[in-house]
Amino acid sequence: MAETQTGREIKRIRSDGGGEHNSNAATAFYRTTGIELLLVPPGFHQQDGRGERVYLTILNLVRSYLTDCTLPPTVWAEAALDAAYIQNRTPCKPSGSIPDDLWYGKKKSHLHLQLFGCQV
Repeated sequence: MAETQTGREIKRIRSDGGGEHNSNAATAFYRTTGIELLLVPPGFHQQDGRGERVYLTILNLVRSYLTDCTLPPTVWAEAALDAAYIQNRTPCKPSGSIPDDLWYGKKKSHLHLQLFGCQV
């Protein structure tokens, strides 16, 4: 999907050795497509810097959402989806570009965004 939507090839996938990347089918797929699988030792999050920072940012947003809105932990998944959605529409340093705009190659309106937990 990523290759089709962007027109660019995936060259590397970094993983902590989770089972989804260690199966025979996944290994064969990576080998035939020329994708390099980079394994990071479990627990060595500092070696997967960008991915871990994004993950922690989303977790911190989820915690903030649930605390601010006084919502129960049962809405954690919805809060995580919203946090990722917002993260992809937030300008990144150093270019100040918005990931979603870069992915689709065009600027989009952000007028539809609302505070998480607001009444509708």
